[in-house]
Amino acid sequence: GKLLATLRELGAEQRTVVVVVSDHGESLGELLESDGYAFDHGEFLAAHQLQVPLIVSAPGRAAEVVGAPVSTLDVFATTLELLGESAPRGTLSRSLIGMREVTADEATRSAPVLSQRRSYEQPPRPELAHLARSLIEEQWQFVRCGECAPRLYDLDRDPLGLADTSLRDEADLRRLEARLGKLGSLFAPRYENKGAPLDLEHERALRELGYTR
Repeated sequence: GKLLATLRELGAEQRTVVVVVSDHGESLGELLESDGYAFDHGEFLAAHQLQVPLIVSAPGRAAEVVGAPVSTLDVFATTLELLGESAPRGTLSRSLIGMREVTADEATRSAPVLSQRRSYEQPPRPELAHLARSLIEEQWQFVRCGECAPRLYDLDRDPLGLADTSLRDEADLRRLEARLGKLGSLFAPRYENKGAPLDLEHERALRELGYTR
């Protein structure tokens, strides 16, 4: 509210797009019983850890609510459309403009939402030594983590993704496992990461945040 008020005071409100988004959700004890995991984020791909706020404010646009699962990748195409541009061909991002009040039962929900968690060089637990990938499609979430047993969650009945139904819904498990396999190439990096040197000040800041040692 303060940000938008300041934009109004500066006369910039009618030429500014504001996007509010988080990089991850949080775990507040939901996985304690199943995984011995209490309060943190980023180590699992549970549905409640993938849920983030996504709010877009743009000049001249009425409020819209998208009820279908979407990806933070969609911020790219959405912002471009609000600025009168189109996303490049072949991008994984889709614009959310015009998806007002799309419900979970409508066809838009069939668009897959992919997520990936990196592996840890010094994993605090064995399952974190492998990449983990998640596919959300229709009401299902499929999670595959290296050598760990795959997991399946019915998000209609279990929105937080806490009750694994892989044994009960084995046919859906195998279908989504195959689907994730076909979509696996989308996780491949498209650009070479050559890295960049860090100065001492940035190294110190990252170390204080716990990202380096």
